[in-house]
Amino acid sequence: MGKGAKNVVSRFGSESQVTAENVEAFVAAARKALGDEAADVKISFGVMSFPTGHDLEVFLKGVGVDVAPAEVEQ
Repeated sequence: MGKGAKNVVSRFGSESQVTAENVEAFVAAARKALGDEAADVKISFGVMSFPTGHDLEVFLKGVGVDVAPAEVEQ
């Protein structure tokens, strides 16, 4: 998050259960620490899990991401 020397980098471990509310709070705190309430945010991940396929569909629709069936493991 941020640019150049004014940035924040973090990683959540593989056993962390991170909710949307946690991410929103983390982003808000990091932006405040940077002094830039509109700092760009880049989020990447390797593995995510959802209780149901419907929950995954809702998430993907909300973030505007298309996923091929081969990219989802049940």
